[in-house]
Amino acid sequence: MKKHFARHIMIVVLAAAVLLCVPFTSWAVSDGSGSGLTTATIETPEDQAKITPAPVFAFTKQQVNMKMKSVGGQVIPDGSYIISSSSNAQMLVGVPNKKNGSAVKLAKQSNSKLKVWTFTYIKSSDSYEIRNVGSKLVLTLNGSNIVERKAISRGGSGYQKQRWLVTATSTGYTIQSLANKKVYLTVSGSKIKGLSKKTGKKASSQKFWLFNAKNWTTSNVVKSGAYVIKSAAGNVFVQPLGNKVTDGARSVVEAKKNKNRAQIYNIQLHKKGLYKIVNVGTTRALTASTTSDKVIEQKFTGAYAQLWKATLDDDGSVQFRNKKTGKVLDIAGGQAAAGRFLKQAVAAEDVDTQKWKLSPTITGLNTMQAKALQRVSNMKSATDYSIAIDLTRHYLMLFKHDKEADTAWQLDDSWRVSNGMNKATVEWVGTKYRFYETNPEYKGYSAYYWSGMGHAQYMHSIIYYPGTHNVQDGALGRSNSSGCVRMSLSNAKYIYYEVPNGTRVQRYY
Repeated sequence: MKKHFARHIMIVVLAAAVLLCVPFTSWAVSDGSGSGLTTATIETPEDQAKITPAPVFAFTKQQVNMKMKSVGGQVIPDGSYIISSSSNAQMLVGVPNKKNGSAVKLAKQSNSKLKVWTFTYIKSSDSYEIRNVGSKLVLTLNGSNIVERKAISRGGSGYQKQRWLVTATSTGYTIQSLANKKVYLTVSGSKIKGLSKKTGKKASSQKFWLFNAKNWTTSNVVKSGAYVIKSAAGNVFVQPLGNKVTDGARSVVEAKKNKNRAQIYNIQLHKKGLYKIVNVGTTRALTASTTSDKVIEQKFTGAYAQLWKATLDDDGSVQFRNKKTGKVLDIAGGQAAAGRFLKQAVAAEDVDTQKWKLSPTITGLNTMQAKALQRVSNMKSATDYSIAIDLTRHYLMLFKHDKEADTAWQLDDSWRVSNGMNKATVEWVGTKYRFYETNPEYKGYSAYYWSGMGHAQYMHSIIYYPGTHNVQDGALGRSNSSGCVRMSLSNAKYIYYEVPNGTRVQRYY
């Protein structure tokens, strides 16, 4: 009798949970951002005890993503940032001293607070005050020069020359004068100038990358993230020979190919001072041969032959020395020409083919993925994973990073889903938790691997005839549920078992 009663209770509870796939926005709490997003509660006492949700819109320490163009409003959160040249992330914007009127310059990275800037948003003018942390002086337009000066109070002469408009683009931030909107912060040699807008190849001189300054240290020469690796000796870029997803493929340098994932490498700090360099297109790591001077690409195992020490040169370029062989990354033939193989060589003074310029990039992502990456980068997750669900295009994108090592978010996988038909009430932020592996039957169907995501809504498999694996409705890529997110059985199982409880989930149009 007790077993029979318990079984009925279980079915009633499950049926109620499924019914509640229709969202109830009254359960949500506004985050106060004005974005329309809300933070979710965790629905079960068991999971409530296990998970402490990360604060909504507590921005991460990863590089601030700038793929999607921002239109008005606060583009980046208030805080302290490192400003680097978009064409060479190792060169930083800074000042030489704390003297009022000193010129702002570009210099190689260091731990000096003179290379850290505090951005403070001024809502009334939709602009920023940019103040140097070391000198306490403010970034100021002075003719065509950019200098640091004492702050001018609002309404004072020159006040607008200390205010800056910040815009995010696909290749970096532009920083534009509020006093003269035709003037942009511009890299001119080793100086930072205020010049008119550039076009074509010269436009990169007016693009900058921003890194959160918290815990910034130059003991890690390269901030973990995605880069294109350009030779300092010429306009050629590292990639695998023939773009082959094959262990043992030779590495070469080739001419620039826009949006080519084979020319993008994830450079990640693996252990103290040592990096792994993994190709985005092939997922193989740069590896030093131990029997020849070849550089090949192999599946990463953590072997010393796959670990590289990075050393920063005075010109901002980086030299990579292999942990196993002690030799540095070089170009065969001593010439930066397309089609040349990479090789290992004994380090030498001022040899440009042994120097590499790194440009951060998220090229290779499509617009949908880049939009998701922007959202993920600007919101904390309590785990190494974050989930973004595009309700317009019906895609789930799974991102991953090393939370402890503070690496940049990378797209791990994506797949097509189906989602709710009610567009008015389903855009919000929640937290993933395991709910139920299967439901015996509800309204004539079964579904498997239910993962909760807040607001009494769930991610689960496509639907089957009751108690079977015979598909009743396997349609994906459309709005055909009451609010839950459906996906293939294998993907639902992966989310259920492999993605930890506490992972941030965002749903948006």
